Amino acid sequence: MYDLDKKYPLYNFKKHKGYPTKEHLDLIKKYGIIEEYRLTYKPVKEVLEEMNKHEKENKEIMAE
Repeated sequence: MYDLDKKYPLYNFKKHKGYPTKEHLDLIKKYGIIEEYRLTYKPVKEVLEEMNKHEKENKEIMAE
């Protein structure tokens, strides 16, 4: 986790030990998904689905 924290300091990996904290999930929502995440891991998958939903909604609004 310390190596990831050096590479991605915005995600605050040093503060947790491999499981997502509320703070970390909020940072994923803010900064996005990085390649190190397992996209099938439920908390990450849920954030990704939420982000995709909002992106789709924004495209629909822009198309109107």
